[in-house]
Amino acid sequence: MTLLAPITALIAAGVAIPGLLALYFLKLRRRPVKVSSTMLWEEAVHDLQVNAPFRMIKPSWLLLLHLLIIVLLLLALGRPAIESGGPPGSKVFFIIDRSASMSAEDMPDDGSRLEAAKARAIEVAEKMSRGGDAPNMTVIAFASEAVVVAPPTRRAAAVRGAVESIEPTDQPGDPAVAVELVESLTSGSFDESGGDRPKAILFSDGGDAIEPLTSTQADIAFELVGPDPELAPRGNVGIVAVNGVRDFDDPGLVRLFLRLVNTGRGTATVQASVLRGEDVLARAPITVPGTVSRSDGAPLGEMSRTIEIRDTEGGPITVALGRNDALASDDTAWLVLPPPAVPRVMLVAPQNDEGEAAPYGFLRDVIDALRTRDVRVVSDADYAGFNPTELRRFDLIVFDRVTPARDPPVASLSFGASLRSLLGARPEPRERRPASGTEAFVSWTRSHPIMQDLALDAVQISRWVALPGAGSASVSVRELALGSEGPMIIEVEDQGVQRLVVAYPLQASNWVVDVSFAIFMATSFEYLSARGGDRGVWFGTSEPAEALGVRSLTGTARLASVQGGPLQRELSVNASGPAVPVGVVERAGLYGVDTGTDRGFVAVNLANTRESSIVTRTADEISVGGDPAPGVDDLSGPREIWTWFILGAGVLLLVEWLIYGLRMKA
Repeated sequence: MTLLAPITALIAAGVAIPGLLALYFLKLRRRPVKVSSTMLWEEAVHDLQVNAPFRMIKPSWLLLLHLLIIVLLLLALGRPAIESGGPPGSKVFFIIDRSASMSAEDMPDDGSRLEAAKARAIEVAEKMSRGGDAPNMTVIAFASEAVVVAPPTRRAAAVRGAVESIEPTDQPGDPAVAVELVESLTSGSFDESGGDRPKAILFSDGGDAIEPLTSTQADIAFELVGPDPELAPRGNVGIVAVNGVRDFDDPGLVRLFLRLVNTGRGTATVQASVLRGEDVLARAPITVPGTVSRSDGAPLGEMSRTIEIRDTEGGPITVALGRNDALASDDTAWLVLPPPAVPRVMLVAPQNDEGEAAPYGFLRDVIDALRTRDVRVVSDADYAGFNPTELRRFDLIVFDRVTPARDPPVASLSFGASLRSLLGARPEPRERRPASGTEAFVSWTRSHPIMQDLALDAVQISRWVALPGAGSASVSVRELALGSEGPMIIEVEDQGVQRLVVAYPLQASNWVVDVSFAIFMATSFEYLSARGGDRGVWFGTSEPAEALGVRSLTGTARLASVQGGPLQRELSVNASGPAVPVGVVERAGLYGVDTGTDRGFVAVNLANTRESSIVTRTADEISVGGDPAPGVDDLSGPREIWTWFILGAGVLLLVEWLIYGLRMKA
């Protein structure tokens, strides 16, 4: 037995025991005597005067009982405790791992690791809550982020309800975020001298604890949840990388790249099927070698494969392994293929003397060299006759030295001209010429996807039109390249429509003979085309996702599962551009976003090697501050038993009362 507050007990003992003894020293011990005369009262007064107060204390059962009662009460003040079977402290945090690997169904009862972790946490909570000194228990769940599932409680039933409410995710796990949450919840809440530090118990397979955990506020214990290492583990083959790329010369040809891992010890052959809905586009057998051993440093069995399919429409594609193994969420992958990025282009140029459009010849040659279709060349007068519906048939409109009377409803690229939305009340843009004869670029935004591969140092400009450096309430402007006297290339976003404006006409510069011009045209066409690029798009389970194919809107939309993950939610949308943000989607699957007028798709994949490696990633122990974390039993602290001492003191008080009563009757 030990005392958790010995100083308090010693101080109380220094006051109570001397006080009790003093009462016995000063007590006058008379016995009742019958007298026949009041003359004897004089002798009684004399006896009172000469009675010696400090006499030796005679042994007495009452004195012994009083001493025992005080000793028991003093020990209760000192918080006596025994070292086995007690709760870890006044505050306990149950940290439940719900990352993707915890969904692996490889436990002895064929259940998932998460279900086993929840059952074990409930068992520990019920054990701690027995008796009158149950700790405050808080339930935390984590994957890539940590959340408090339930506030502190001493009731095992409340803990059970909180633990059972934890749902699995397909996110990678990070136990460090859970420890950080515990740190924030316990900061400054305990007395280091008292030794009653909060305790945190991590229920996990341990594979996500790559780096040692560190906590200055709480003691961390680790409860391993995983398959029996003595039994042959149930293997898993999972897709850990997927991509789809259209061929440059043949956009209808799509090459799908897959990388698979096999955590089983034997070679596994799977049948990879590529589907659009229920239609099978291709099938390919893939043989993946097994993993050599269970140790974390052992090489994984891996295999990469490329599958070719024909696709001229774009849209969601499913890659399924058709295999029933321990982890289902990595057996299927999805991606959304954009339609072939071959935009329909309109080129608007000034009229010549014959009334025909006369674009700059070099510009027309570059556009023809790009992968485009149906390039239509019109004059500025002809352009004014098109209505918005007709203009929407084109993916991109290029203006060569033409400021349109109205901005087009689709993306545009302008050279040597401005836009009506940028001019305000002015009828035409102001033209400027440098005093030195030529102007050069002084800086450009290298982080922008259009500008990142450009080198504009050698470009010389003889004249240009003035462009604004800032937009308005409805039009936003971003400067992409600057000359010494103002912006030379800007990006404009007008109600969700993207535009690029180059201030100078190509004839007034030497840019066309520089390689950077061809790069600029190719990246601009890809960037401005609402059809997207040449690569399939998907998102991880821990990153913000977007629904492709949905135009800008303000209002609500509905996210619902098409295949895979069971999630659905209502979205409040205020977005611009050809995509709608849907936030983090933590379950892998193919989702549809319906706005009432448009429908787009979101592909979300696990695609994480560490989470798929469910056998090699299971850790027997984790490191906390450089040392192995103790188990739950090792973390159990002393059980306080001061209530028993109070009860003992009460029993002795009853005995003292009985003895005193019997002596008074004697």
